[in-house]
Amino acid sequence: MLADMHLVISPHVFSQRLGEETVLLNADSGAYFGLTPVASRAWELMQEGVGTREILAKLEAEFDAPSAQIEQDLEVFLLKLREKELVAF
Repeated sequence: MLADMHLVISPHVFSQRLGEETVLLNADSGAYFGLTPVASRAWELMQEGVGTREILAKLEAEFDAPSAQIEQDLEVFLLKLREKELVAF
């Protein structure tokens, strides 16, 4: 089960919404990252300060996919964000 955490977006990360997708820029490394519509929605909620459990609940309500799959995908996404130093837990 996903732990309830509030993530902190790194100050060197900038984002831009493009339709249903979002592009992230790590200003320190110059690397760009493209987010899917579901990941874009999770990122938007993180920007609002929403905790991980509430993000999960909102994604489950808004997207047509099995809850277990959404939770697993969210966990992988959050770990990748941390690995790329885009967020801190």
